[in-house]
Amino acid sequence: MNLTQNIHHLEKILNKESDFSVIMNFFMDITDDPSILAQSERLEKHPNLPEILQEIVSTIFIQLFPGTNPPKMSELYLLQVANTDFYHGCMRLGNGLGNFFFYEKSGLGMIGLAPDITKDTWFSRISLKPHEQAIPAFASMN
Repeated sequence: MNLTQNIHHLEKILNKESDFSVIMNFFMDITDDPSILAQSERLEKHPNLPEILQEIVSTIFIQLFPGTNPPKMSELYLLQVANTDFYHGCMRLGNGLGNFFFYEKSGLGMIGLAPDITKDTWFSRISLKPHEQAIPAFASMN
């Protein structure tokens, strides 16, 4: 499959696959292909994205690790694949790391968090669109 086909396939499995590691592994396979970086443009700013991602990270941490302070997100690295609504990137979470992707039109995506307080990597589907009440689903991969 070419990059465009991979991006469309990822969106399909994001919406249907119940095993989050399948989704994130496919995403990681796409990002291993040098063509994705060649066709991606780094964005210095995106309206509200840092705030939205910080809120998502905080919500996840509060639910997964009650009583701990959610890490502050820093060093956000955001890319958009040219001529698509597909964004991907990574960020620092205190001493941990996170990566994500999302589709701007639907607002749907996935985030992977590898906090420094656990050896696990946690995945969650995310929505960048406002909801009355969002209940994230999590999966761990260690």
